[in-house]
Amino acid sequence: MRHLLIIISLLLFTSPLFGDSHNGKILYGWETSSGIQLREFGD
Repeated sequence: MRHLLIIISLLLFTSPLFGDSHNGKILYGWETSSGIQLREFGD
């Protein structure tokens, strides 16, 4: 029963963080000599 409550609470807390985050852009990352380079591609 305790495991079920933990799973439900995790789903409730993480869904607002990740549910609306998709806005049509894709984030690409690659490693360069100065570190990791991140770029967005999309609308």
